[in-house]
Amino acid sequence: RRSGRRRRRRRRRRQQRNQEHPRRRHRGSRDSIFAAKGTSNFCDADGGASIRAGLAADLKALAERKAFRHVVLATDDQSLVSVIDEAQLHAACDGVQCVVHLASVNENVCAADPVRALMVNGLGSLRTLMAAISRGVRRFIYMSTAHVYGAPLTGIIDERTLPRPEHPYAISHRVAEDFVLAAHGKGIIEGIVLRLSN
Repeated sequence: RRSGRRRRRRRRRRQQRNQEHPRRRHRGSRDSIFAAKGTSNFCDADGGASIRAGLAADLKALAERKAFRHVVLATDDQSLVSVIDEAQLHAACDGVQCVVHLASVNENVCAADPVRALMVNGLGSLRTLMAAISRGVRRFIYMSTAHVYGAPLTGIIDERTLPRPEHPYAISHRVAEDFVLAAHGKGIIEGIVLRLSN
């Protein structure tokens, strides 16, 4: 009984706080984040279609819970918003406060076609960044790769380790990083780069 009363009291206090400070409820509003997700990183028997469908369903479920407004970005897949289409990017960034950019072609595609790697991972990321800046986005989070430190990854790696990208995948991500960090350094946008590893 006591725990039930405590729960009800806590719920009432929470509701009262939300009424007094309505903005608190909307910190994670639909317009607070724009998720850019690469589709070429995923391969399976049906060319990644089932994984794309699963990703879209997951993002839709989060959006329905009002966690964020989402747009699925493809690398150069014209059926979705493409990082090589400036008009689509500008429309996608409208009314957005934060871009989380993960769209890229994978290392196998980059090795086979370094020009495409640079066009999508490098120029595509720059176009996404420019669209975000022109639409007044406050924060741009770029998901890069630990491969910018070279291969194989050995020893202790931290922010002071000098990047030495060798593979077209790493080189193209490093190019994108530099654009994001340059924009941040000029105070144009809050740019954040995360170097992920698997």
